Amino acid sequence: MSCDISSEDDLAQAKNKIEQMGSVDILIHNAGALVNKPFEKLTKEDFKKVYEVNVYGCHLF
Repeated sequence: MSCDISSEDDLAQAKNKIEQMGSVDILIHNAGALVNKPFEKLTKEDFKKVYEVNVYGCHLF
């Protein structure tokens, strides 16, 4: 099973699948995003995407 950790809908679907299976034996939580440009060149959208994956997505999971 995989999901986009920045998507609340994907996380809800993953939660439902886990509840249907009963338990999780192995979980690999491997998510990270970056924008390959200097910090001062980041747009609001760039920063939002990085934050959604690296910080907020981990909090939701």
